[in-house]
Amino acid sequence: MDTKFLKKAFEIGNVVYSLHKKGNYEFIKNVALENDFELVEIENFNFPIKAMFEIHKKRKVLIEVELYRFTRCYDGSERRD
Repeated sequence: MDTKFLKKAFEIGNVVYSLHKKGNYEFIKNVALENDFELVEIENFNFPIKAMFEIHKKRKVLIEVELYRFTRCYDGSERRD
């Protein structure tokens, strides 16, 4: 599902920000490169998610996420692969 959203964002934007669960760096970077975007910044965060259902045992969990910033590679520009 992440791929569909990223590809659409790459179609319509020149700069794209995207938040993903930590550990998907290589996959996300490759999707960007395949669509002529380069990953220029990464920030790490702990993202809180509150319990939504009775089966959840904890009131809140912290999920490690990465915020990516992508920019379009224009003709003649050098990518930082």
